[in-house]
Amino acid sequence: MGVYYNKADLKKLGVTLPLANITDFEAVLAKAKAAGMTPIEFGDLEQWPGIHEYQILWNIFAPGAQPLLKYVFGTGPASFDTAWAKQAANTLQSWVKSGYFEGGFNGIDYQTAWEQFTKGSRSS
Repeated sequence: MGVYYNKADLKKLGVTLPLANITDFEAVLAKAKAAGMTPIEFGDLEQWPGIHEYQILWNIFAPGAQPLLKYVFGTGPASFDTAWAKQAANTLQSWVKSGYFEGGFNGIDYQTAWEQFTKGSRSS
């Protein structure tokens, strides 16, 4: 999984890449929001895209790659009832509460969201 970004908007914000960690990433989200930008363009109308945002956070907080690999490939027991899975969910919820996602993202389809991002029509 990866994150796409608008180089021009990051330049306007004075952000230098690469970022070192999740704390730096969250600082950029806050800075973009404060500048009147929507930090994360996202559409979850179909209800499958949301697992990708969650997976990125799970990858960050999990102790290595094995928990995710076991879940994705069904090669062993996997659980969402772990400290890192809960941390990923709590982080995602905090981003929503902070207004980092496009307003009404659960009513925007995946196609529209990525088109809006690439055209720069709603957020950056």
